[in-house]
Amino acid sequence: IPSIASSQTAVTELSVGLVRARIHAGGRIGSTAPTGLQGFIVPTGPTDLVSPLYTTGLWLSGTTAGGQVRCSAHLYGSDADLNTGPLTVDGTASLPSSTALAYDRFWQVHRTQVDLHLGYSACLNDPDCDELLEYPDYAVPSEFISWPAMGNTAAGQAPYLAPFVDANNNGIYDPSNGDYPCFLGDVAVYHIFNDKKQFQTFGQPLGIEGHMTTFGYWGSEASEVPYALFTHYRLINRSSETYSNFRI
Repeated sequence: IPSIASSQTAVTELSVGLVRARIHAGGRIGSTAPTGLQGFIVPTGPTDLVSPLYTTGLWLSGTTAGGQVRCSAHLYGSDADLNTGPLTVDGTASLPSSTALAYDRFWQVHRTQVDLHLGYSACLNDPDCDELLEYPDYAVPSEFISWPAMGNTAAGQAPYLAPFVDANNNGIYDPSNGDYPCFLGDVAVYHIFNDKKQFQTFGQPLGIEGHMTTFGYWGSEASEVPYALFTHYRLINRSSETYSNFRI
């Protein structure tokens, strides 16, 4: 049993439009096992009784050049193959326990935060705008500050991780200079995971690093938009293997 097993514990909730979804570390969305506490409610309301989905999570598989089939999967609870954090880019796709623990979390961001941040940043660069008068209580959101835009290259990670808007095009994420997270939807939750845990299939990991954005829109109740939740995955092969027959 790898020492990184205890790192997958974080849970967050995304409420947007008429959807309320529970997101678990490692990328699973849905109910909490073994309690069965509902984790995907549509539409939300006074009773919150309608749960069209029990749980969902990625299953990944591929065949190595040597013909070995590898698979990483979720089932219902914490016994999954997917762990937290970015992998190293040296071909070993390794994961120190400290990294797994540091990324046992989520980043939730709102479009209204971006709008306010853009207004404040524009005011700072406008000699005719007094930021103390126009934005007297403004502070950069903590999620913007901790946004995992830049990887720790000294620890072997990729130089860039979470997408961001680089306001001054200097290649460095700095929200104090107008930079901000790049995401889809009106509200989004960002998470980085990998398949190093192997607690479900007990096989050999593929060395996949996953970047997951779960997002939704407020919309109008007259439309379908507030009833929908979207998930965008970016999957990166950090191993030295080349996979064929890759399936999701």
